[in-house]
Amino acid sequence: MNFINPLLPIKQAYETTEDSFKIANRAVKTTEPKARQRLLQRTHVEIRTITEAEQIIEASKHEVDTLFVIALWAMFERFLRDY
Repeated sequence: MNFINPLLPIKQAYETTEDSFKIANRAVKTTEPKARQRLLQRTHVEIRTITEAEQIIEASKHEVDTLFVIALWAMFERFLRDY
C-alpha cells in the first residue's frame, strides 16, 4: 500500500500561518513610518495602533490554533473512514 501522510498539508499550512503571524508582528512594530506603511499596505491592520494590531494578531493566532486542531481531527477521521 502506498502510504501518503494526509496530515502533512495541514501541518505545512499551519506552519506557514505561524510564520506569517511572526512577520506581521515585526511589520507592525516597525517604527519608521514609510517602511511600516509599505509593509502593511492593503491590510486590515494598516491604520491600527501597534497595540490594536498586536491584539488582532494574538486573537487570530488563538483562532488558528483552534482551527488547526479541528482540521487535524477531521482529516484523521476521514483517513480512518477511508482506510
